[in-house]
Amino acid sequence: MTDVHKTIQTSIEKLLNLGVNFRLHQYLFNRHATEWRDLSAELHVGYPVSSLGIIATPTNIKGDHFLHDEELVAPEDIVYMVGDPIYDAAMAAYAFTIVELCGDEVAICIKSTATKQRAWHTEIKQNDRLSISDAENQKAKFAKPFDGDVNLVTATSVVRLARMKAARNEFAHQGDTTVDFNKFLEDALAVLCQIYFLCLPEETQLKIHPWEVCFDKWKDGNFEYIEEPD
Repeated sequence: MTDVHKTIQTSIEKLLNLGVNFRLHQYLFNRHATEWRDLSAELHVGYPVSSLGIIATPTNIKGDHFLHDEELVAPEDIVYMVGDPIYDAAMAAYAFTIVELCGDEVAICIKSTATKQRAWHTEIKQNDRLSISDAENQKAKFAKPFDGDVNLVTATSVVRLARMKAARNEFAHQGDTTVDFNKFLEDALAVLCQIYFLCLPEETQLKIHPWEVCFDKWKDGNFEYIEEPD
């Protein structure tokens, strides 16, 4: 397994684990959202969730005395937080970081000489409405950091990356939490797959399922489930 293959596989496994992590917490959020009275009653037993507050002065912020993080809080004042959409946005931001770091590492592996560079995706600007025709004109920007063949880049991959950057920046710089994490994760996975096939053009399939195999579809040599059904 090459360094490029290993780097991308590890990053995709992180994204897949993140996706299941999200689904597990979403299940718990949804359950407690419908059973909020039970959750409130549970939180009244021993008050396991504390609130936070600050009492700051110009001098006490040098240490941690200004932060009071073991305050009592009424459960009915906090149960509404369960399922807050900020969780979706925060998970999406972390997914973007995984894609960014993976691309940077792969670019370093491929470049014959070490060069100081910006993030690999810098040339692709954020745009949540980038058209396929405009994306066609930006495929070279996607391929350049990896010294790849522009003909191996799909316009859809450029659209996905531009859309991811727009969503990430709206959260990170504007505080917008309206992110569809499942769609964001799909875009992130597709972008890493694009980098994989761009950097390893001899490869024709990438199959990753980082859990115990229970179905034949995940076994090596099974080429079903590759294309979308008619």
